[in-house]
Order: sequence, then structure tokens, then C-alpha cells
Amino acid sequence: MLPVGLLTSKALPELISDEKHLVNAFASLNIPCAPVVWNDENNWQKYSAIIIRNPWDYFEHQKDFFNTLEKINQQTKLFNSYSLVKWNLDKNYLFDLQDRGAKLAPTKKITNKQELEKAIHDSLFSDMVIKPLISAGAYLTYRFNKNAIPEEVKNLPVNDYEFMLQPFIPAIQTEGEYSFIYLGGKFSHALIKKPKSGDFRVQSEFGGSVDAYSPTEKELTLTNFIHTLLPENPFYARIDLARYENELVIMEVELLEPELFFRIRPESAMQLAQSVKASL
Repeated sequence: MLPVGLLTSKALPELISDEKHLVNAFASLNIPCAPVVWNDENNWQKYSAIIIRNPWDYFEHQKDFFNTLEKINQQTKLFNSYSLVKWNLDKNYLFDLQDRGAKLAPTKKITNKQELEKAIHDSLFSDMVIKPLISAGAYLTYRFNKNAIPEEVKNLPVNDYEFMLQPFIPAIQTEGEYSFIYLGGKFSHALIKKPKSGDFRVQSEFGGSVDAYSPTEKELTLTNFIHTLLPENPFYARIDLARYENELVIMEVELLEPELFFRIRPESAMQLAQSVKASL
């Protein structure tokens, strides 16, 4: 059998350590598996499938990255599907999910400097967060007070890229952000991410922590519902929620290149590997 390629970046040519669980799962199924850098010269027909894993510089090279995904899609199988990751690349998908019945914190799309100034001025919230609609790892993401707008927010390239403006959610600091992992179309495991003291970013590179979490039946009912709202059934998904005004709301639904935290439940990697094998 041709190998399965795990798509990554030049900065992570051997993938993050967590992905060893997925490599081992494929090996136990007698399927060769290896990382492949998305913007190297590659013959995609040499792979039975490509799974998008750690190409975490894609948002800096959006056009080239999606040209690569289009080539992969033409030459072999891509997981998740090209149509699904294209829909998920841009956080406008959040408004699609809201239209289908999902709940978000109050969110305003910003497409130019005038909209940003008006949205801040008109907002009922003083503590706010702004982030690009296409980004990863808290890139160009800022928390600020509307009465003391920092220069980095004033100078954001809002005339060139779309952003989203939301109220800051205090529960992220006190309670954390929840992630629900779905693999092969089924719930696998959950975790809770917390920022370091004084920060609001939950990513590990900013000092955030991750722990296993046992969801309630009500929470699983909610995330199962969100999962059904997706345009198609993904092979992998991470649904991120935070508590806003006493109910869990969507922060993101990651279908492109989410960290899946196999280390929280190592057997989960086999769940994904088997679902991919069944589709080859």
C-alpha cells in the first residue's frame, strides 16, 4: 500500500510529538505513514492519502496553501475533504453555524477601518477581543479596552484582511475553554484548556495548560448537535466552547489542522486511523 502522508510545515518537519500516536496507529494497521511538508516539491500521487496535521504557517501563505490542497485533492485523497477545509478556513463559517442554530458570543465582522472604529464606539462591551477571520495560534489576536485602544489594534490591517470583534469572555480565564474531539464521525475525548495567570490565550506557546475533561451528558448533547450542523461528516473535528452568560457558546470548530490531543486518550489515534483506512 502507498504511504499515508501527514501534512506539516517546514518548521515542524517531523510533526509535533503528539502525532507519534497517529503514526504508531497506522503502523499497527500495516500502513506506512510519514510527515510531508506542504510547500516542498512533492508528487502527491505517491501517497494513498494526505491528512492535514501541522501546517501551522498556512495563514501566512493562504493562496499557496490552498493551491497545494487543490493539487492534493486532484491526485489523491485528502482528509478532511477539500470542500470542508475550504469552508472551515475562514471564520465566516461561524456565522453559517449561527444561522443553523448554534450559539456564539456577540460577534461583529470587520472589513475596514471605518467599521472597526464604529463597532468599537457602538459596542456595549468595554473589554473586547479582535482576531483575524483567517488565522491560527492567536496570530494578530488582541484583548483591549475600548476606552484605551492600543496602537497595535489601531494599526491592524483591517483594510486588507477581515477580522472579528467579540466581547472578552471572562470564563476563559476563570473556568477555561473546553475542547471536544470527534474522530471518524464519533466523539472521542474532551479536554479543558486554561491560560496562564494574567493571560487569555490558552495555547501552550503562551503558557496555557491542558487537562483531560469528562463532559456531562448535556454538554455532549450540545456538541453532538453542533457536529450535525457541519456541511459534511468530518474524519476529525475539534469543537471549542467557552461559557458566556451561563451557557456554552462556540469559540471555534476546527476542521482544518487542529491539534487533536491524542495524548489525552492515546487509543483515539487508532479511531482516526481505522476510519481513514476504511475509506482508502
